[in-house]
Amino acid sequence: YLLQASEKHLVLSSPVFKQMLCGLWKETTALATEGFIKFEIKNWNLQPFLILLQVLHGRPAPKGLDVDTITDVALLADYYQCLEDFRRCMRGWLREAKRTLHPSHETYTKCLWVSWILRSAINFKDFGNLVVYFAEDLIEGEGLPFHPVVLG
Repeated sequence: YLLQASEKHLVLSSPVFKQMLCGLWKETTALATEGFIKFEIKNWNLQPFLILLQVLHGRPAPKGLDVDTITDVALLADYYQCLEDFRRCMRGWLREAKRTLHPSHETYTKCLWVSWILRSAINFKDFGNLVVYFAEDLIEGEGLPFHPVVLG
């Protein structure tokens, strides 16, 4: 896929993109000589990455996202260090998703992680209780980068 994005929006929103586009990375050289860069998003799903770009460019955030997509967007926002741009829409996504959640340990663990990175105390408490309630064994992080304080 070929995606077009504004360097200015990315640099202003994310220190990771700023380093990538203004630092000593190979992308900086390509941007200077060719006027655009190519980089692979092989570790990310395309749809959440498109949502990330959409929000960083000031476009309206989509509505009605499922928990997996919310989690993937949150992982990207955390990785690119641009959570501030996503706090409001992620809280809205969680609020919407709560109504149709499939009750499972995995689902609630994902919601717990999103609540943690958003610093949403009420959601964190609610989802923490649900994670404990639905746990059948040792509580694990479902591969998410939980801080040791949360699950330790």
